[in-house]
This record gives sequence, structure tokens and C-alpha cells, in this order.
Amino acid sequence: MSRFLILLFVTAMSGCAAQSEFVYYDPNKKSPGDQSVVVKKTFDEAWNQLVRHVSQTFFSINNFEKDSGLMIIDFSAQPNGEYVDCGVLGAKWVEGYRPQNFTGNYAEYLSIYQGGKINGRANITIRSIDETTTEVRINSKYVLSSTRNTWSFTNKTADTLQVQTPKGLRKRTCVATGKFEGQLLDAF
Repeated sequence: MSRFLILLFVTAMSGCAAQSEFVYYDPNKKSPGDQSVVVKKTFDEAWNQLVRHVSQTFFSINNFEKDSGLMIIDFSAQPNGEYVDCGVLGAKWVEGYRPQNFTGNYAEYLSIYQGGKINGRANITIRSIDETTTEVRINSKYVLSSTRNTWSFTNKTADTLQVQTPKGLRKRTCVATGKFEGQLLDAF
């Protein structure tokens, strides 16, 4: 009788394992690249508008030097999927006796199941083109960290890591969506 129970248990557990599925698709997007805008404002008008905008958001001014036109800001962002595209994960698995399902941006999966967080820094430069025209340019660095892995990339690059999955090592690529830079450029 005890052999029958052991066989029944092993069969039930292998049935649960067979139900697990993991499918991953790389991000559709390429990194947004250069993020800049040319505005019909003097340097001082553009600088003051940037300071006003940043001070009203969740961004934190790390350093600024008006004479050189440089402002450095730090940021943290949630939800992860709005700011970072890490491809699409479709997953079905059994945890304990409860089925779990997830379909969506892998960055969101990291946030929910592995403590994923985005932190970053942006260099914003303001450069006078002439007396009435100014260019605003943003270069950002992102760090997406989870309990198991850390991706590091800019608004011009992507990062690909080999991560441990139930099916062995698999690649996962993360790239900026451009939303963060867009929120800053919306000030203009």
C-alpha cells in the first residue's frame, strides 16, 4: 500500500511539473537613442523651466551647474514595465498546490516575483544655439536589479544577461522605453 501512495504522489508531482510552461520573446523596441529637443527659448528661460519641472516631479536633483548647463538627476521608477521593456514572458507553473500564471513585460515579472526595482541617473544638458534657441539633451543610465540579476543600460543601449530559469540558462534583454526622458522633455 505504501508503494502505491509513493507512486501516486510521484505521478501527481510529475503531472504538475509537466504543466509548467515558460515562453519568452525579446523586446520589440530598440533603445530610444538620442533624446533631445530644440526650443524657441533663451538659455535662462529653458533652464528655469527645467528646474521648475523637475522640482514638481518625483525626480531628485543630484547636482546642477547652471553656467555649464548641466543638471544631474536621480530617479526610481515603478511600475517597471512603463520605463523598461524586457521582452514578454508567458509563464504557467504550480507553486505548492496553487497554479500561477503570468503574461506580460518581464520587467513586471521581476517586480512582482523577484523584488525588481529601477534606479537611474540622467544627465540633462542645456546648450544655447543662438539668443532665442536652446537645445535640451538627456542621457540616462538605468539599473534594473532583482534578487538574482542586475541589468545596466542607457537610453542608447540595451543589456542582455543569461538568467537561470526552470529550463536552464536563458537570455533576457532589457531596453529603455523612452518614457522617462519623454516626461522630462514634456516640460518644453
